[in-house]
Amino acid sequence: MPPQWHQGEEYDFKADIWSLGIISYELCCLKLPFFDEVPLKLSNKIIKDPHPPIPSIYSKELKDLVDLLLQKDPQDRPSIKDIFNLDIIKRRISSPQVKDSKEKNHTRKTISSKNIKILSK
Repeated sequence: MPPQWHQGEEYDFKADIWSLGIISYELCCLKLPFFDEVPLKLSNKIIKDPHPPIPSIYSKELKDLVDLLLQKDPQDRPSIKDIFNLDIIKRRISSPQVKDSKEKNHTRKTISSKNIKILSK
């Protein structure tokens, strides 16, 4: 849960941006940025403590993105539009890592097939 929830504020889309930051952090570090078995202590960590940095094997751009998504103050977090306008994201969208058109077509078909199966359940 984002820091603003722990302080009694209501949900808004900035909570989703926090969640995206948590997921991004977990994917990089394979662990949660905040953890404690005692709920009150966990709440205090989320509100007060900075998250540990992601490992140095990741780019500065990715580190900066995770830091931006995990801003304590929701007003300091970007909107989804702001995120899509970041260079790190724009480059990935405009030039996917797929190398040739055969592989691109296979990837599209695979993704489409999976989506259809998921949607039909």
